[in-house]
Amino acid sequence: MKTKLVLWGNDKDDKRILITLELLSTENQVVLNVIPENAATDEFYNQLMDQWREGEIITFPESMETQTQELTLAENLLPEDIKVEKTDIITKAQAEWHFVVLSEKLYASYLSEIDMMKEKVAATVSFEKEAWEELKGLQGKVQSQFKDRNIQREHIGELRAKINEVFDMLKQLRAAQDAEFRDVSDKNYEKITSRLGTIENKVSEDAKFSVVFDDLKALQRDLKTIKLVREQRNELWERIDNTFKAVKEKRFGPQKEVAATSSGTDRVKNRYDGLMSAISRMEVSIKRDREELEEQLDKIKHSRFDGVLEQQISQAKMNMIENRVTSKEAKLKDMHETRNELEAKMKHIKEKEERKIQKEAEEKVKVAAAAEEKAKLAEAKAKIVAAKAAAVVEETTVEAVTEVVEEATEIVSETVEATPAVEVVEEAVEVVSEVIEATPVVETVEEVTEVISETVTEPKAKEEDIKTEEA
Repeated sequence: MKTKLVLWGNDKDDKRILITLELLSTENQVVLNVIPENAATDEFYNQLMDQWREGEIITFPESMETQTQELTLAENLLPEDIKVEKTDIITKAQAEWHFVVLSEKLYASYLSEIDMMKEKVAATVSFEKEAWEELKGLQGKVQSQFKDRNIQREHIGELRAKINEVFDMLKQLRAAQDAEFRDVSDKNYEKITSRLGTIENKVSEDAKFSVVFDDLKALQRDLKTIKLVREQRNELWERIDNTFKAVKEKRFGPQKEVAATSSGTDRVKNRYDGLMSAISRMEVSIKRDREELEEQLDKIKHSRFDGVLEQQISQAKMNMIENRVTSKEAKLKDMHETRNELEAKMKHIKEKEERKIQKEAEEKVKVAAAAEEKAKLAEAKAKIVAAKAAAVVEETTVEAVTEVVEEATEIVSETVEATPAVEVVEEAVEVVSEVIEATPVVETVEEVTEVISETVTEPKAKEEDIKTEEA
């Protein structure tokens, strides 16, 4: 957008003058230069047009008068005693320059915000995701302003370059953090691998299964919170899962493989059934412990002891049973939470499979309908050919009838592979109808028309029934 104007005008004495206007967007000011006609030579005018307006520095005449004023929409760019012929140029420039000043301020605002962001990142010793997201948001706002043409093209390049510079700073911090995280991950990986190796040795040595299970569960809990890179975590999860399977096989025998053809619902259902069985056993166990606890409480209440030591032993047994019940109830709570998750998962899988079955059924209906329509079209073709043959035998046909029948046959034949073909068959009927009056064998043509019409009516009625059902 041009920020310099050159035009001719007249002063208060009606003398011809050369006028230049220059916008100083940063200061929100306009510089007015008035040059007398005798000093405005052709050479100087050409310099203004070709060099000064393009940003080059030139020498102005000493007789030039200069004045500076604030840019506002209320006041004119030119004093009242100076007149110009093309006032629309001044009005347009005033509006455009006001926009340029506002755009300059917006550019300066974003520039300041980017510089502040740069200082913030420079003072940061480690990568922060919040800073990355904040910079992305700032980048999006700048791009949006440029898209709306609120920032000039010459400014957007500088803003983008500065934003990219801050991004590079954050990337360096992230790279350093990633390297540090990788070192921590490697150490954690070695620790978990060592613990897992010990557990795997216990499995191969047929150690106590309950101890191995507890060790594996503790390892699972630690693996959820420990710092590890993704590939290391996935590898350890797989090894732990395989170890669990090995323990189950040693304890319960070879596990039945779920058939490849079984549905997702069946696989989750097997898990769910096993869990429900475990819940039932746990509830029975808790009930048995509570009965034993009641028995101990009854003994203490009625003091049925031979001595103090026996009473103390009963109290210790009661404490032990209480702790056991508390532990089992916590496990039962986890099992019920898992049960709820499996029930929700089974419901989701079942709904998904039902949608799949419904979709397959709909596809089968469409295929059957298409096959039926093709059969009807083939039958229509056969009837048309038969009508043509009958007309030839009776020797009452004319060339027009033969041509019409062949044309109708060809139209129907071409549509045998396409569905729905109602519109095309209707065209065949229309072709036959147009020549009824032009042939001496009207009855034969009418028979052909009737044959094709039958192939139109039934598919169309079926199509309307389908639309009614869908509605």
